[in-house]
Amino acid sequence: MAVCRKKPDNTVYVLLASAYYQIENFSKAADRINIAIKNDKTPKEDWYRLLLSSYLSLKHYKSAINVLEVLITRYPDKKVYWEQLSALYMQQNKEFTSLAVKMLAKRLDLTEPKTLVNLSDMYRYLAVPFKAGQLLEQGMQQKVIPRNYDNLNKLADSWLAARENQRAAETLNVMITMDNTGESHLKLSQIYIRTEQWGKVVDTLSSAINKLKGNKLGQTHLMLGTAYYHLDNLEQAKDQFIKAAAFDAQKKQAGQWLQHINSLLEKKDEPAA
Repeated sequence: MAVCRKKPDNTVYVLLASAYYQIENFSKAADRINIAIKNDKTPKEDWYRLLLSSYLSLKHYKSAINVLEVLITRYPDKKVYWEQLSALYMQQNKEFTSLAVKMLAKRLDLTEPKTLVNLSDMYRYLAVPFKAGQLLEQGMQQKVIPRNYDNLNKLADSWLAARENQRAAETLNVMITMDNTGESHLKLSQIYIRTEQWGKVVDTLSSAINKLKGNKLGQTHLMLGTAYYHLDNLEQAKDQFIKAAAFDAQKKQAGQWLQHINSLLEKKDEPAA
């Protein structure tokens, strides 16, 4: 008969982590406290501090930076975490990032959500979009950053820049319900084109076509034409490319598509030999 072993209480992992840290087995300390953090919906600040100390002792600086970003998201008013983050970037010879974090902490009210949003903007500016996305997502989960259209747009742009297609699509699907401009539909359709989900391109853009104007409307017709072409619906594709050709920005590309489609349609109409 199989023995059913009860899962250890979370307190056991915290005690084990503390014990391992005391005997300077920092690797096991980090491992155990990580389990405790993952098991608890509201992990304590001290647990993150223990994890941070373990990573610093192991000289795992990238992991330490990740922990500090969580601490900043949860406790943005505690300057010590900002100072430690700045120091770690300096230690990694990222002087500009270090200075930017330090200046951000000095200039802004650390209790305001705007501070964390600006930090994510800084990461995007420094071409680290994945970190920007992580920070925004953590902030929204902790309800420190408002889950409004503007912040979701920054989150979507971060995931798009990081080539995180699935995460970007999930964010944009939420934004579509708040968007009267059609911009979110365009961005989402670009992901679907990138991943060759042609049916979803048609569905997404068809619901936005009345919201868009100018060259963005021309872009929409061009994207719809491309989707219909890949769905082997040449007549619908031709109709969309004719509409796209009326816009200066899309005229040349739409014309090339029309030449190609007309030649395909002519071959279809030729009688069989």
